[in-house]
Parts: sequence; structure tokens; C-alpha cells
Amino acid sequence: MFLNKNYILANEVVQKGNIHIANISILIKNLSSLDEPPFIKMNSLTFLNKNSSLLPNNIQNIISSNEFTDLSDKLPCNYVRSEYGITEKELIESEVVVDKIEICDKKFYVFNQDFIKKVKRKILYVLNKKETEECLKKKQIEGFIQLRPNKFLTWY
Repeated sequence: MFLNKNYILANEVVQKGNIHIANISILIKNLSSLDEPPFIKMNSLTFLNKNSSLLPNNIQNIISSNEFTDLSDKLPCNYVRSEYGITEKELIESEVVVDKIEICDKKFYVFNQDFIKKVKRKILYVLNKKETEECLKKKQIEGFIQLRPNKFLTWY
């Protein structure tokens, strides 16, 4: 679910390198057919693997000469809401999210470190109360956080 420190927001590369976003779009188009492309898409945002040798020299030069935001505890707000159907209110009230920030005019949730440790390398899924109880009984999930009376964020 979370990116590691090797990934950087493409918009930051554009901003810090003073290049046009079309450079990233062309790069993504040219590399998207690879089995393991050097990027990850989350809705409309692209994250580049800053250590990939597949990135063109101009992008590698921008990366090597600038500092980038650590995204290891952050996810795009629109991605979290659309992927999991969780509201901002639910995330904040459950203390899963500790802050909301902007990076290059894009909104990101900052997640609680304890939550990140619990779900590291896990798959998240939203279930209702009955489904959560059944999965717990069958030991099909490792943990959960209650978001509302009948809505649970689970992981396995």
C-alpha cells in the first residue's frame, strides 16, 4: 500500500527540474509496456523510482541534484478515498491519518507510524461488521480498525 523511499512524485521532478509535465507523460507512455516499469500510478499521479537506470539522463540529473519529499508515510488523498471508499472524516477519527499536506499542489494524507507498521506488506480491504467477524473467526485477517459501526478497515 505504501511507497518506499525510492519513489518520488513526478510533479516534484517537473517543478524542481523546471521541465514540462509532457516529459513525464512521454516517459510513462514509452516505458509502460515493460514488465516492471520504473513508475507507479495512483489515479492521476505518477511516482518515479528514483534509482531506476531506465530513466532518461535529464530526469536522472534532476533527481540527483535535488531533495524530494519522503513519501513512505504518505498517500494521495484522492487515491485513498477512491481505492478504499473511506472518507477523510473516518481516517482522521480512527487516527489512521495524522495530517494532510500538499506537495506540488497535490493533497496527501500523512499516516500514523503505528498503522504503517501494522499494515506493512499487507493487503487492505474494507468490510462490514458481519464480514469482519467471520474473517476474524476463520483467521483470514490479521487485524482491523473500526471506522464506523458497520465499516472496518481490515488487513491480511
